[in-house]
Amino acid sequence: MRKLVWLVAVLAALYAGYWFVGRSQIAARAEAALQQVDAGPLDLTYSDLSVVGFPSRFDTTLRDPALADPAAGWAWAAPWLQVFALSYRPNEVIVLFPEEQRIMVGTTELTLVSSDMRASARVRPNAALSFAEATFDIQTPRLRTSEGAELAMARLLLAARDAGGEANDYDIYAEATGVVLPEFIRLGLDPEGALPPLIRELRIDGAARFAAPLDRHGMAQGLPAIEAATLRDIAFTWGDIAIRASGEIAPDDQGRASGEIALSAANWEQALGLARAAGALNEGAVLTYSAMARNLDESPDDPTTLTVTLRLSDGVLSLGEYPIGAAPMLR
Repeated sequence: MRKLVWLVAVLAALYAGYWFVGRSQIAARAEAALQQVDAGPLDLTYSDLSVVGFPSRFDTTLRDPALADPAAGWAWAAPWLQVFALSYRPNEVIVLFPEEQRIMVGTTELTLVSSDMRASARVRPNAALSFAEATFDIQTPRLRTSEGAELAMARLLLAARDAGGEANDYDIYAEATGVVLPEFIRLGLDPEGALPPLIRELRIDGAARFAAPLDRHGMAQGLPAIEAATLRDIAFTWGDIAIRASGEIAPDDQGRASGEIALSAANWEQALGLARAAGALNEGAVLTYSAMARNLDESPDDPTTLTVTLRLSDGVLSLGEYPIGAAPMLR
């Protein structure tokens, strides 16, 4: 029994030593990384850095962090920022943000308020530190200007993960629900109040193939170029107007986008009516676009839904058979 007690005591002492050594390394590396950021084009300041959480966690707290890009004209500041990691699983981290943060864009002062805002990331425990997954989740965000204009949402979620199939393939997801636009923007888009104030959802579900893996080698010079993109589903729903899109895009030999995207718009004529009410289109343009849409419609059996194909080929962007512009460059 005495030997067992001594064994437990020795193991506890070894683990405690591991934690304190780990805390020192994390603090030193965090300070070095922050100094490296500040030495670049960004200005980074903070008042204090601490690591606590014995015995099972490394909880790093940054007090009064402030980040700015003088060249781009933006700045961010918060009372604190916390990074959590389990001491026995340091390849996974959670970042917690305060309920209120300050943002400057040019001369515009913004306040971001949320009930919960956090990010998480996980890399694989290998030498390359290969990216596994990441999320950025904000509950009830409200972005306010000093004049009182406000953009609000029920939730904003961004996520990415290793697709687990072909090399360098990653799933990407973004969703905003319960979106309420600032009043001056909403009235500009819908001056007659034909639509509800709440945009039900904006969702993007897709995948991307990069030229190199997302790890410490492939990202040494920044994010690798995108070789192909799959749009499983893009959805936008505001009142009775619902827009969906899906397709695949890849760069051609000149780096121009090439592929096809299927588009459908429910109650599309109401959308044209909104454009007319907002002054974006006159009556003649509405009639012209309505006739063109009916000619292009691939589902004429459903008059309330417009279905068309957006084609990108040889550097040309076409709606159906009609060229409407240049295909964007992907690389």
